Amino acid sequence: MPGVADVPTLAATVTQFPVDGLVLEVDPDAAEAVRTSLAGGRLLLGEVHGVQENPQIVAALIRMFGIGGLALELPPSVARSLTDWRRGGPVPEAEPLWWGDGRVTAGHLALLRHRPDLPMAFVDAERLPDGRSWADRDASLAKAVQRLPEVPGGWLVVAGNLHTSMTVTELGPSMGYLLADAFPTLRSIGISYRSGRFYNATSVAFPGPGNETPPSPARLSYRDGELVLTLPLAHEAVVPHRPHRVPSVTDEELAAVEQRESAASGVRWELADDAVAVTFNDGRKEPLRLVRGYTQAEQADLAFAAHARDDVIRLTGHLRGTQPLVLAEIIAIAARVQAAWPGETEGEPDLTLWFGDRLAPDADVEFVVHARRDIPILLRAAVARLAERAGVQR
Repeated sequence: MPGVADVPTLAATVTQFPVDGLVLEVDPDAAEAVRTSLAGGRLLLGEVHGVQENPQIVAALIRMFGIGGLALELPPSVARSLTDWRRGGPVPEAEPLWWGDGRVTAGHLALLRHRPDLPMAFVDAERLPDGRSWADRDASLAKAVQRLPEVPGGWLVVAGNLHTSMTVTELGPSMGYLLADAFPTLRSIGISYRSGRFYNATSVAFPGPGNETPPSPARLSYRDGELVLTLPLAHEAVVPHRPHRVPSVTDEELAAVEQRESAASGVRWELADDAVAVTFNDGRKEPLRLVRGYTQAEQADLAFAAHARDDVIRLTGHLRGTQPLVLAEIIAIAARVQAAWPGETEGEPDLTLWFGDRLAPDADVEFVVHARRDIPILLRAAVARLAERAGVQR
């Protein structure tokens, strides 16, 4: 039933969802850190989308700490249909609620109807201008969170765990990092999923011992200055989802992608400060710079290019059945795709690559430009393959 595409099934699941069904134990020092953060007006909660227990964790935190408002990583366009839902209206059908990425689950809908009095805010951008990066989106998220009106008890801000990081990520400054100056006491709770599954466009397993993990309460701890909520076993959420057609990838197309990868300079590309470090057969390394127009490409673009060769190898290997993907790789590749520039669709590419003061070979430019189009297609096909296998296993 996860990934439902029809309203009646979703509605039936919502009515049966136990909003207050999670037992959460909280260490005293963790409770103090949470209260200190909320006294400053904001508390962040970083999740992996599509876990059944996520809204139960939200409900437990609101109940235990008297939190006054809930902000979600959704665009404001969903506000009207969710307001109607909370007042007893029909299951909301606003398009962003049915994207299937796990930000909205049956449990979230149950929570919102369970607490119709709770102030809500939706802090994601409706749509960023073309060419904007992952870091631009997080800057937009941070501004929206900073502008929230004050409420007694403070706001709980729930978003993907990369956005709630309090440090600069590989893709750039995160929402959490950008909010730290405005809210000096701000803390971020990271959820540690020890085992189980989640649903983000498809069914995916967390690395771990699996469903054999003995049940035990979730626990919020304060470790080395960080708040960690340990969930021993995650269950796949029921997620509103109207699937899109997944592009097929033929053997000939896979071979073309592999040929472009093997033709690129050197044998390995890695991220190194403001360039891509290219390792050659003889062991030497040389920095490859990416320039768009007259300025250096953004950090997210560098990260995408630096990982593109490994990503192509892993994705094509997965689709050929020789190298199965794991959860961490799926999340990392998807994040890099989302953060990078959209890629050229027609005309000459506006991206140039340089080794020192000389242009890189045409094969390098061809690989990087094609990778921005190839990798999203390969990734969707790879996730679809995982979904097929999960369906067989169920």
